[in-house]
Amino acid sequence: MVSSFSFNYDCEGALEMFKRMKLDGWEPNHVTWTSLLSSHARCDRHRETLRLYNVMRSEGIWPTAESLAVVISVCNNSDVFDKGRELHGYVVSAGFENYSFSKNSLLCMYGRHGVLEAAKDLFSEIKTKSLVSWNALISSYAQAGLCDEAFATFLRLEKSEGYLMPNVISWTAIISGFASNGRSKESLELFRRMQLAKVRANVVTISNLLSVCADLSALVNGKEIHAHVIRGLMDSGPLVGNGLVNMYAKCGSLKEGHIAFENIKGKELCSWNTMINGQRNMFSMGSLKDSHGSWLHQGILHSFGIACTVYHQEFLSEERRILMYKSLPIFRRHPEEKQNF
Repeated sequence: MVSSFSFNYDCEGALEMFKRMKLDGWEPNHVTWTSLLSSHARCDRHRETLRLYNVMRSEGIWPTAESLAVVISVCNNSDVFDKGRELHGYVVSAGFENYSFSKNSLLCMYGRHGVLEAAKDLFSEIKTKSLVSWNALISSYAQAGLCDEAFATFLRLEKSEGYLMPNVISWTAIISGFASNGRSKESLELFRRMQLAKVRANVVTISNLLSVCADLSALVNGKEIHAHVIRGLMDSGPLVGNGLVNMYAKCGSLKEGHIAFENIKGKELCSWNTMINGQRNMFSMGSLKDSHGSWLHQGILHSFGIACTVYHQEFLSEERRILMYKSLPIFRRHPEEKQNF
């Protein structure tokens, strides 16, 4: 039962079931503990995962290779890196260094922290390299800005014998690495190669590509990617939707940006900020009135940054400035609630 909650990303339910087991006289074993740890790791409850691991140890339950892999996976933050290295020592002393999931977790951790020599050594030690291993090393190089090394590893994966081939995570890692390190045109070329390889992009891939098109003001490429998004039914989510709004705004196509904005389901504050920032240099009176009214109606908790962007437009009349100024203190989490300074 605990594992079913874990798979459904319900860490609260997993913990409640775990407590009920103990109250009913059942003693949790290492499988139960691993499921509990996994549920919290999946929900990004990193501190709580580490706390539960310490509780498990204090109750005399020895960690398995699987539970160690879970706990190591939450040590990607810099403030718990020392804990990750401590766990690495335990992996070695307990004889788990040849378990691929432990090695992969360590590889990801060292790569995330930019300790590339350790990541490369761990990769070379893995006898049977899985796609997770390859992707971890590619991502490690890409995140460190070592695009050529990342691409060389990617090519090695492509040419490796056996059934392994780059998947969407491999392609996204390499595209993101090139995009975030000023090699925008190469990232677009990689996307074309990805399409030829018949690997379907995900929302993270698309978000990176839209940022590239925005930075290059490449409207034609941006529209091609938008068409790909529509075919893949990915245009209504906030991550891709915000990317489309930003891309069209930076390419000077505010009409298309507004349409993309309207298509976003469950608009977040970031969505509104993106739309406002795109319109700030040519904000019309009508759109000002409509957008500001919509913020309040939908209960958007907007910031001074948004309002002041509009307020300082040169073409606003004095009457409009006064009206805008009076509305600034109104913050609403729900349409029926007001929150004053």
